[in-house]
Order: sequence, then structure tokens, then C-alpha cells
Amino acid sequence: MKKYYIEIVAVLITILVISSLLIMQAGNISHKSQLLLILITSLLIIISLAYITIKNISSPKKPGTTDIPEIDHGRNLDEIKDENTKLKSLIQHAVDGIITIDSQGIITFFSRSSEIIFGYSESEVIGKNVNMIMCDDHKPHHDTYLQYYKITNKPGMINNGSREFKGRRKDGSSVDIEISINNIEGSHNNEYIGIIRDISERVSAEQMLKASITRFTNCIEQFPFSIQIFNADGVLTNVNGAWKSLWGVDDSVVGNYNILTDDKFKQQGLMKYIEMAFNGKSSTIPVTLFDLINSIGSNRWIQSHIFPVYNDDGKIDEVVLISEDTTERMRAEDERMKLNRHIRMLLESTDQGVFGINLGGVCTFINESAVKLLGYSSPDELLGERLLKMIISNNDEDVTKNPIFRTYTEGESTHVDNAFFLKKDDLTIPIEYSTRPILDDRLITGSVVVFNDITKRKLSENKLKENEEKYRQLFSAVSDAIIIFDASSQAIIEANNAALKLYGHSHKTISGLKYHDLSSDKLTSDEITQIIGNNKNPNLPEMMHIDVSGKMFDVEISFGSFSINDTTVICAAVRNTTERKSYELELKKARDSAITAFKVKSQFLANMSHEIRTPMNGILGSLELLSDSALNDEQAGYLNTSRECGNNLMGVLDDLLCFTKAESGKLIFESIPFNIRNIIKNTISHQAASATKRGTEINTDISNNLPEILIGDPTRIQQLLTNLLSNAIKFTKNGNITIQLSAYLTNNNSDHIHIEVKDSGIGIKPELHASIFETFTQGDASTTRNYGGTGLGLSICKQLISRMNGNIGVISNEETGTIFWVDLCLTHHGSSPLPTGQINDNPGTLTVTNPKILLAEDNIVNQKVAYAMLKKLNCTVTIANDGNEAINKSHTNKYDLILMDCQMPKMDGYETTNNIRNQMGPNQKTPIIALTANALHGDDTKCIAAGMNDYMAKPINKDTLISKINTWVSNKPEAMTSTKIALSDYNKTNKTQVTDNERIK
Repeated sequence: MKKYYIEIVAVLITILVISSLLIMQAGNISHKSQLLLILITSLLIIISLAYITIKNISSPKKPGTTDIPEIDHGRNLDEIKDENTKLKSLIQHAVDGIITIDSQGIITFFSRSSEIIFGYSESEVIGKNVNMIMCDDHKPHHDTYLQYYKITNKPGMINNGSREFKGRRKDGSSVDIEISINNIEGSHNNEYIGIIRDISERVSAEQMLKASITRFTNCIEQFPFSIQIFNADGVLTNVNGAWKSLWGVDDSVVGNYNILTDDKFKQQGLMKYIEMAFNGKSSTIPVTLFDLINSIGSNRWIQSHIFPVYNDDGKIDEVVLISEDTTERMRAEDERMKLNRHIRMLLESTDQGVFGINLGGVCTFINESAVKLLGYSSPDELLGERLLKMIISNNDEDVTKNPIFRTYTEGESTHVDNAFFLKKDDLTIPIEYSTRPILDDRLITGSVVVFNDITKRKLSENKLKENEEKYRQLFSAVSDAIIIFDASSQAIIEANNAALKLYGHSHKTISGLKYHDLSSDKLTSDEITQIIGNNKNPNLPEMMHIDVSGKMFDVEISFGSFSINDTTVICAAVRNTTERKSYELELKKARDSAITAFKVKSQFLANMSHEIRTPMNGILGSLELLSDSALNDEQAGYLNTSRECGNNLMGVLDDLLCFTKAESGKLIFESIPFNIRNIIKNTISHQAASATKRGTEINTDISNNLPEILIGDPTRIQQLLTNLLSNAIKFTKNGNITIQLSAYLTNNNSDHIHIEVKDSGIGIKPELHASIFETFTQGDASTTRNYGGTGLGLSICKQLISRMNGNIGVISNEETGTIFWVDLCLTHHGSSPLPTGQINDNPGTLTVTNPKILLAEDNIVNQKVAYAMLKKLNCTVTIANDGNEAINKSHTNKYDLILMDCQMPKMDGYETTNNIRNQMGPNQKTPIIALTANALHGDDTKCIAAGMNDYMAKPINKDTLISKINTWVSNKPEAMTSTKIALSDYNKTNKTQVTDNERIK
């Protein structure tokens, strides 16, 4: 029975120890309960040990037996050993440390858990004072207290529950422990047992929790947003300083305010968000304007977020309301939006492309110019896209190496002069761009890129390169020598190939020279600069330069200056004039010879004209007088033949003189009013006899829109019509000729006159149309044989038309007749009457009665002819045989008109006229008409300069003579004066000079 009793006690003790250890490890019971279990367990262990010890003592040992006492109830010594082993094992493996000390505080037992807690081994502490594992704060008090407890038996640390202390480890570090000390009842030596638990982790956790709570409380208090915490009923339980400042209240509101009954939220329509939170759903309350009472102003925009907080049971324990005063932010946002709109307007108003990208390379803004330049239709196509990858022209390029990437990653601002962007259509555009980082409070948030399309610039640069190359080639290939040298030092910078050839230098040798080394004049830089400044084309034709051999040669040189890299340089273009001067000398000789020959020719023509016209004046004048006498038919025929031959001869002479003047460019044209209908009438009347002889009829077709009066040269137009009409008569036999005139107004208010001379003659082959207007050219050799002529008429017509800015042409085929057409632009004169002296409708009638005329003529034949003509016109004629005689007679008699031969012996007509005009005689203002056998350019001007009023070229025609007398002789002096004034005005206005048959009207 004893045996079973001991086993039951041992098992019970084991169960209690294990249970107590497990419960303590689980930590679900209070410290007092844990201590009670430990005490019960310890007592059971002590009782069991005491019982076994007593049994061992009371049982005498037998020789040869073990020291384990015998136990009643059949338990042998082995069983007791097993129980002891189990009991020690349980104690050693307990989680909490177990230490026993005696009444002096000496350690008697030290469990393995104690070894782990303090770092000592059992052997290091057994027999030593327990204060070795205490902190310095507790060491001095341990022994005193232990003695006090033994004397007074008052509980302090012993038998008074658990306490928390700091122990000391072997390494000197402290350890937080929870200790429970009790005395061991029944112990003879007043021993004590201490149950020790390492609570370092718990203390650390508690400290961390406490620190976290402190930090959390401080954070909430310092949080910039206002925080309110409500219980499940809506009562305010906690707030932070930001909320009190925002709403202008103090801590007294806590516990006295219920959000569920706040009218402000109801009035603002926000109660639904509050109720949602108390029903378990978080929500964001929209930005709302509240009327607050605080130091920053009453009206504030508030945005809030409200959410529930649940307890361990899943029920709402609290509701938290976090509010933010967004007034300043909204104002700033409003300002930012205004600024953004302003910036957007600026961005959209520029032609430059602008876009921004964030740190991810995503496009955040782009203006319209950039969209268009990149070939897109809308910004939406690019916003939100990784733009950098899209526009890099080389898709294989590493984006990280692009300057734009470095800008938004490293903050590096960059300007790139020459790059390419890829457009939407995969074509590239050359661009120039700048990239800068976008900073937000000194932090890089992206980059902005501004770029320009430089296509035109690239084209210009390419063109410039082409031009540079072209000018480089031109510089090298130009035949003139070009030398570029420094303006101050005259050091030669560059010379072209022509310069090297001219001076005999190489590039190497000439580059070591200065400009004045090549010139004998040794001009200084200041002198060259002065030359450039004084003349826009500074040429120095008379200079001498020196080649590499020392030979000097003539040059013509021009200087110019320009800048290269802020350095003024001078460019000298040098031309060797040695050969040219030789050519110029030869040319001057040839020119002098030509001038001499031209003067000889002119003098010859003048002499020929004089020598032919003088006798022809006598012949034709005599024939004119003879025609007025009684002649039979045979005599009249001979007379007409002679007169026609004489007129033809004079026509040839006039053509030669006109051609000579046209060839030398000395034809002078008038610009005076005239009646073209009268010119047509007079031209036809002069050619009527020839047409009648050829059996040809002349008709006119004049348009009604042809102006009455035009401005031009009537003499040249009559000469033109005379040549065309005589040409038509010559090649038309037994046919008809029609002169057509029409007009229309041009844009510049000029009259376009169209003239056609049509004949039914032999016609002209088409292949000859171009050549018939050339000098000395007719249709073919047979034409010359059959019809005669010099071949000058049409050539003169073309030159006249060309000088009047008109056109002439021909329409003809062989045997179908010919049309010569002329187009002229003449100014319309209106309907004002012609000035006195215009062609008379009846040129054969003298309009003055018995005029007194002084005839100064040294040639007897011409005297007779002129005298006879004048007498037949009922004129009173006085003859002067030379100039002196003419002067004497003009001093004694008053004449109505003086006819003055220009070439007289002793005193010519020019000097005679000058004397008459300069002397205060009765004929100082009498009209004087020159009679000249010269018909070259200059005779007319010479006559007018000498004081004459008009002139007539020999031979004198009766009709011309009558016209001149009618023009200049009048019974009313004021008429002559007005005529002279009118003519003077015309001449001044049109700067008219007259020659040959050009008459002052």
C-alpha cells in the first residue's frame, strides 16, 4: 500500500508541475494565480523529498546495499531514483528560473533556466551570495532586508507576490526579471526559493508600445489636419490642436459635442456622409464653405474624410473625422489655373513647339505648334504618351543618352543646335531645341522642351555651303588675281591661283609676304582704307606691281574690306593691264582713224549734197518755171521726164543722207501736234502723177475713230508713208492701192494707230519677207533689173518705226499683192486746233499780198531761179550777192522776209544773220529763212543758233516756198509773234531739234 501511495504522490506532483509550467508559459492567468500554483507545486515537491529522506534515515543500511532508502509499500530503491531523476529533470527544464538560497543569501540551487537568464553556470554561483546577480541599486539592501525578515517575519519581497527588478548578467548587462520569493516551509536552515522569469521582451514591448502611443499622440497633436474622434454615439471624445485652432474652440468641447445633431452639417447637406461613417462606410466629404470663428478668417473651404474604427468584436468603436483647410490651396489652385491659362495662351501664341514630360518620360502638356510641327492633328494623340521614344528619329538610340532624358533625370539644361524629330508620318524634321528641368520646391519633376523647325535654316545652310564651295571654286578659277590680307599688318592671308600665276609665287612663298612686298607704290594700310572710304569703287588704274623675279608690270586694282572673326581684312582684285594697255593704244589709234574717216565722210556727204543740190536747184527750179510757160505736148512731155528724173535723183540723195544719219544714230524726232489726214492727202498728191503713169488707182480707208489731232513727228510719218506708197506704186501696174488707217485707245491713254498699205502688185515670196527690211536688199536680182531702186526705202522705214517704238511687217505671197502694216503708239491731242504753220489745205496759193523779200544768194543760177519763182508769186524781190551786201540793204530797207543762203563768199549766211540780229536796224526781228545745200545733221541747229527762224534745203520747191512765205510773212505782226511763241513752247516742252527736212511749224 505504501508503494502505491508514493507512486500516486509522485505522479500527482509531476502533473501539477507540468500544468503550472504550461499555464505560466501560456500567460493567460494573473501573476497571483501563477504564484499560487508555483507554491503548491513547490510544497508538494518538498513534502515528497522530506518523506523520502525520513524513510532513508529511519531505515538502517545493510552492508552491500545502496544509499537509496527503502520505501514502504513495496517501492524499491531504483524506483525512488527514477522518481528523483524525473523530478530534477522537470525542475531543470522549467521555463522560469528556480533559485534557492539559505538564510545568509548563499545560493544553494541554480536551475538551467537561471543559467540561461543570467549567463552563469551552476558551479559559478553555488555557494555565493545571490546579490551577484542583482543590479547595483539592489545589492546593498539585500542582506539587510534578509536579516530584517528573519527577525520581524514581515513580508516584503518574501511571501509577498511577484516583483519586477533588474538583474545583472555575467557580462555585466542588465536583464528585466519578474521574481517571486517564498520561504521553504519545513526547512531547518530557513531556505528560500525564488521563481524568476525573464521579462526583457515584454518590458521592451511595453516600452515600445508606450513610445508608440506617445509618438502617435504627438503626431496627432502636431498633425496639420484637424482630427476629431467620436464614440459610437457621435459624442466627441478626442481632438487635436489643429481642430481646435481651425474651429476656434478649446478642450471644453470634448464630451459636450455630438456630431449627429450638428445643424451645420444638416444645413450644408453633409449629414448623409456622417451617417454613412456611423453605419460602417468610409466617405470623403466634398469641399464645403464653412463660417468659422478663428484667427485666420471666418469663411474657409474645408474638405474632410470620415471613417469608422472597429473593436475586436467587429463592432464600430469609434468614428474618426479628418478635415483639411483647403482655402489657401484653392486660392493657390485658382491662381495656378489663371497662370496656366496665361501660360497656355503664351504657348499657343508662339510658333515654337513646346512640350513637357514628367519623370517617367510621359508627355504632360504640348502646344498646338508642337502638334502641327510633329505632324499630328490633336494634342490628345500625344498627351499621356512616352513622347521621347516617339520622336527620337533613330528608334535604336538609347533614350538614356538623349539630352532631354538627362534633363529630367539629372537636372541638366541643354541647348542642341542640330537634331531631328520623328513626325507622325515617320519623316524627320531638322530641329533646334532647348531643354530645361521643371522644378517643384527644388525637386525635379520633369523637363520642358522648346524646339524650332529649322528646315529653312538647314536649306539656307546647305545653300550657304554650296555657295561657299561655289565661291571657293570661283575664287580659285577666276582669271583676275585676288589677294586677301590683314588690314593692319598687310600680312597676306590667302591668294587664288591667278595671283600665284601672276606673281610667280607658290602658296607657301606668298603666305610669308605682305601686300606692300608686291607693290612698288608701298601703300600703307591707312592709305588703302582711305581709298576704300573715298570711293565706292576704288580703282587705281595706274599702279605697278612686282613679280617673284623682280619684273614690274601695270595693274588695275580694286580694294574692298570685310570682317573675318572680328578681324578686318582687305581683298585686292588685281588685273594685269599690260596687254590691255597695248590693245587700248591700238584701239585709240583705230578710233582716231575712224573718227577722222567719219569726219571725212561727213564732209564728203556735205560737199556732195551741196555740189549736187546747188545745180539741181537750178535745174529743177528752171523746170518748175518752164512748166508755167506755154509748151506743146511734146515739150511738156520732155519737161515732165526731166523733172521726174531730177526728183528721183533727189530722192536717192535724200535716202542716202537719211540712211547715213540713221546709221550714225543722229536722227532727231519731233513731238508736235499734227493732222494725219492732211499727211495722207499730201503724200497721195505728191505720188499721184507716178501712180497715174503706172495706171494705178490710189484709194483711202480711214476709220471714223481715228483722232483728228495726234502728237508725233509728222515729217517722219510722211517720209514713212511716202516710202511705202512709192514702193507700192513701183511694183503695181494697172492695179489699185489702198491706204487704211484705224485706231484704238490703249491702257495708258495713248492711241494705237494701225496703218496698212495694200497693193495688187507682184507680191513677195514668203522666204524673202525677213530680208526685205535689210539694207540694200530687194526681192531678188530680177526685181532690181526690172524695177530699179537702191534697196534703202524699207530699211529706212524699219529704222524710223523702231525709233518711234512701233512695229512694221509684211503679208504677201508671190502674184497675190502685198500688205505692209505699221503699228504706232501716238499721244491723243484732243480737239484743239493746230498751231499756225501746219500743212495748208491749198499749199499752192500765197496768202499774203506783195511781200517784200530780200534774197541773199551768190550763185547766179540760183538767183535767177529764186527771183523768177518769187516774181511769179507777186513778191517784191531785192537781191544781195553776198553777206556784206545783205547787211547793207537790211539797214536801209524794211523787208517782210529774208531768204539767206548759208554758204556765201566773204561772209556766210550765219555771220550775216548774226549781224542783222545784233544791230538795231529795221530788220532786227524780220523772219530769216536759211537756204542750204547741206542736209546733214547739225545744219538745222546751226541755222537756229545763228538767229534764223527756219530753213529750206535746196533744191527749192515752189510749194515749199509758198508754205514758208505763208508761215512767216503776215500783215499782222502779232500773228508772227504768237506763232513764234507757240513754236517756242512746243520746242521747250518736247526738247525738239530739227534737221534736214524737219521743219519748224
